[in-house]
Amino acid sequence: MSFHDVYLPLPTEWGVRGGPQFKTTKVVAASGYQQHNVEWDQPLRKWSIDMTGIDPSEFDALEAFWLGREGSAHSFPWSDPSDFEVASPMQFATGNGSSTTFQLTKTYSDGVVTTVRKILHPVVATIEVRVAGTVTSCTVNRLTGIVTFGSAPANGAAIDWKGRFDIPVRFESDEPTWTLFGPVASWTNVTLLEVRT
Repeated sequence: MSFHDVYLPLPTEWGVRGGPQFKTTKVVAASGYQQHNVEWDQPLRKWSIDMTGIDPSEFDALEAFWLGREGSAHSFPWSDPSDFEVASPMQFATGNGSSTTFQLTKTYSDGVVTTVRKILHPVVATIEVRVAGTVTSCTVNRLTGIVTFGSAPANGAAIDWKGRFDIPVRFESDEPTWTLFGPVASWTNVTLLEVRT
């Protein structure tokens, strides 16, 4: 599977359902005691889209996109409608005086547990990186989320960022559900699955 950096051309009217999912194995003993084994330390996201009332030009674009991805063979970027940005500066690293490369991350905390998510496909044009509170020039890799500075941030300097990001997804099925009524079409039961990289 390869990553094709091109967006799904969604029609004007569409709806999406889904979100992050974990995988947990549950074992219930005869006594009623339960053991839960968390098999994924990070969730995978899944969405369902129903697109109805698609006009011919929109359908042509969707068909071309489907063919270009060869069904479920190749992944592409998706902007999760519920989680696609870091809106306020968030620290993702601390300088040590020698390292010049750092991985973008997003941190989630409910006051009890903190979860750190690796950001792999930042929308580079939207990214702002600061070192010790000052916006600093750097390069941001679209495919890895690696930030590279020309010189190493000082030891102990907080490094934060804000901006938008995508995630890699693929179509779940190789068989699209297209319905055609004269010049109007529908594409239903479209399922997108996040790809672990």
